[in-house]
Amino acid sequence: PPGTPAGQVLAAYSSELQSKATAGRISIRTVRLALRPAASLLATCEESGFQLPGQAALDRYLLNAPGQKASITGFVSFMNSRHAANLVIRVDGQKTVLLRRRRLEAELVALLAGERRDEKFKTEWISISLAYFHGLPRRVGKGLKGLSVTTDAEGNFSIVLNGKTY
Repeated sequence: PPGTPAGQVLAAYSSELQSKATAGRISIRTVRLALRPAASLLATCEESGFQLPGQAALDRYLLNAPGQKASITGFVSFMNSRHAANLVIRVDGQKTVLLRRRRLEAELVALLAGERRDEKFKTEWISISLAYFHGLPRRVGKGLKGLSVTTDAEGNFSIVLNGKTY
């Protein structure tokens, strides 16, 4: 909300970005793309009464939003320079991997709990399984293109990808 410290910081950050856009140093699209992660980080502070984010809030945001490190950098720099926040962008690789595995495991359990066993199930199962059991990206198993998939009598999948069997 506008009257909160978080709302005021977001408005100030938006004004700074708008002035850069007006000067031609960045595009309007860049302004929008920079505001989204800033607003998301500030929204995580809602639980503490819309106070400004601390290091714990930033760490939690980066853990739950993997891939946002570069996107949030400008806002963290703004917070450090304007509000002496002393925030440090750091990503705990072990926690990120653990959280990813937990999410994949939950997806596998949910998939098994469902009654669907069609071609879409097979595609989802292979995609999630390759990520969970073998550490491959989810997109590898999405289309099954370039994959050789065989199923044995017990229903186990054997996938050959780039000459390697999974």
